[in-house]
Amino acid sequence: MFDIVVISYGIVIFLLSWFNPIPYGRFCNTVPKFLELPNILSWIFCNLPVLIIVGYQLFIVRSRGIGLAVNIFLFIHFFWRAVISQLFIFLIQSTPDEKTVSIPVFLILGSYNAFVGLAWIQICDGLTSDVTPVDIIFIVGAGVSLLLNAFYDIFVNYHRNDDNLIISVDGLGFYITEENLEKYFKLLHVVGITSPNYFFEMLEWLFMAILVWERGALLYLISTTLILWVRAYNISLWYHENK
Repeated sequence: MFDIVVISYGIVIFLLSWFNPIPYGRFCNTVPKFLELPNILSWIFCNLPVLIIVGYQLFIVRSRGIGLAVNIFLFIHFFWRAVISQLFIFLIQSTPDEKTVSIPVFLILGSYNAFVGLAWIQICDGLTSDVTPVDIIFIVGAGVSLLLNAFYDIFVNYHRNDDNLIISVDGLGFYITEENLEKYFKLLHVVGITSPNYFFEMLEWLFMAILVWERGALLYLISTTLILWVRAYNISLWYHENK
């Protein structure tokens, strides 16, 4: 049931984003100031619901077999997103983070993440077989994708003060230039990927979906791909409009 809610969210967010980019970061200039939240606080709290749910499953209920391995990955992924990445970015940034998130987006993503957590613990409950060598391949693939995702975030935020690498958009934050995307992430740029972090996150959930081979994981992969692809598409258009 929860996986149906998750894919429904994904389809709605995709359709809305197709006509108007989600008002976050570089696209938040059309949102009234009283409807904005600081970027760091917003992403901490909108990821807390799923982190609490998968943490409860991991430390209190305790999954078994493959379910435990998936549960550990989920906790690491969302702990990175909710806590470590935001703390790390706050500590390494040389200039204040100007990005904001609109309150409606915060509420939508927070509730979406709660259903994501509930859908995944249902999946973990049904995965009790032992981890096989083939399973390890997909677990490692998901882990490497998460590390690459984290590397991109760290790379961009670490160089926030480098005018040759990053462009500053008044009131909308700091972003890597398209030229430097091509320079430092050449292979991805060749195939038209202008948002490496989104690409790596989609890879994470592709590996997880293959690993568990459950309807809920597949629907979450589709939902994530819809949301991140349309976001990446809008970012690509933004780059061309701001050359």
